[in-house]
Amino acid sequence: MKPRSSRVSALAVGVLALSALAGFTGASPASAASWTHLCVDDPEGVTAVICAYSQGLDNLVAAYEEPVNGTTNWTYPNANNAEGEIKQANVNLCMQVDAAAGDHVRGAACVGDQAEEWINIYFVDPSTGRGRTVFESVWALDNGQGNLCLQASNYLILNYCPRPIGQGAVADLWYEWGTS
Repeated sequence: MKPRSSRVSALAVGVLALSALAGFTGASPASAASWTHLCVDDPEGVTAVICAYSQGLDNLVAAYEEPVNGTTNWTYPNANNAEGEIKQANVNLCMQVDAAAGDHVRGAACVGDQAEEWINIYFVDPSTGRGRTVFESVWALDNGQGNLCLQASNYLILNYCPRPIGQGAVADLWYEWGTS
């Protein structure tokens, strides 16, 4: 992990701890210390929920129906505008942009590479009033690709997410399974 990511993570954990002490609740992202399923509401309405599922090193990250036994647990940047890795629980695998494969997202060894860095953009969906997170690719921003965010298709891909988020955005609004 890059030194600045460590500082951001440490600050975010402190902010979340203070929030817990103050009694704030809601659908804010998981703390850096906890692992959770990472899911979106199915935009096509076929199933209620679609979750990110690791298929291992150098394989694309799949998008499967709601969590079942074996669904992957993840940790991710946990505060609005925090930058960091989306990492699989208990192994050294991160979600990494694979530009050579049409901007699909694969499982790769976590090495602090820019292609595995994501910005958490916390957003309240005006249609539901529920908090969600959009994950914007640092690699895309720094390589002139524009605002590209994590989206669930059959596999996880990058898709255009215009600023401000939520106004015509194509990107998925992610949340940890079981929260509203």
